[in-house]
Amino acid sequence: MLAGKYKKLTENGEVIMSNTPAEISDHLSFIWKAEKSESVLINGLGLGVALTEILKSEAPKDITVIEKSEDVIKLSAPTFLKDPRVTIIHADAFEWKPPKGKRYNAVWHDIWDNICADNLPGMTKLHRKYGRRTDWQNSWAKELCKMYAEG
Repeated sequence: MLAGKYKKLTENGEVIMSNTPAEISDHLSFIWKAEKSESVLINGLGLGVALTEILKSEAPKDITVIEKSEDVIKLSAPTFLKDPRVTIIHADAFEWKPPKGKRYNAVWHDIWDNICADNLPGMTKLHRKYGRRTDWQNSWAKELCKMYAEG
């Protein structure tokens, strides 16, 4: 890891996310798509690692973030709500319904605290839910979860 100061979010003493270069690299496929997209949806705010990166681009005109944890919103949202392109909604990604007719250029699902095969059914459900509403979507660590499932 590069020397420097990093933020981390812990639960029960375990790090569930950080803003280290390794964490940022986990989001690169999404960041590259989103920074060229006009309309973006992110399921899961966390520390806002991906959001921070895509806000560096002028291309995104509206970025909607769905976050289930009120504590995470209180912690991270104030930094991002200063940008008029960002809307943060306190909701569950599985239950929230996008506005009728709304289409996204890029959708990112990042709602899991760890990488395991148990995440795959949820990923599949979200991919089906947004499949017709987006040009591109992916889930954090999906390929690794598939590898774990294969053993």
